[in-house]
Amino acid sequence: MCIKDIVILSVVFLIVHNATAQITFDTENLANGEYYYAYSDGLYSKDETGKLGDEGILIVKGEYRYVLDDKEYVVTYTADKDGYHPKVTISDYTLPPPLGSGYAANLVASLVG
Repeated sequence: MCIKDIVILSVVFLIVHNATAQITFDTENLANGEYYYAYSDGLYSKDETGKLGDEGILIVKGEYRYVLDDKEYVVTYTADKDGYHPKVTISDYTLPPPLGSGYAANLVASLVG
């Protein structure tokens, strides 16, 4: 399986799991052994870059974040010949109020006039 196949499968997986998500996908540098893609749907996002290192081994760097149980989890990672190296950060997260309630309704009303 080549780099292009891995990238395409990753993007297809993300599309299937959230058809309403906005996806950015750049395959411009695939011929050079490099790739980049990004995905976000508001509560989940991921971006990743990959390139071939000096020894011809794929080096991947990226970050993904998601919200679960009023917490935001951010995982920044590198994967290289020595394995997968994640760094996890967890912080409190409060969803913004829905439109039509309190502050958000007043903000919308002020914009509408």
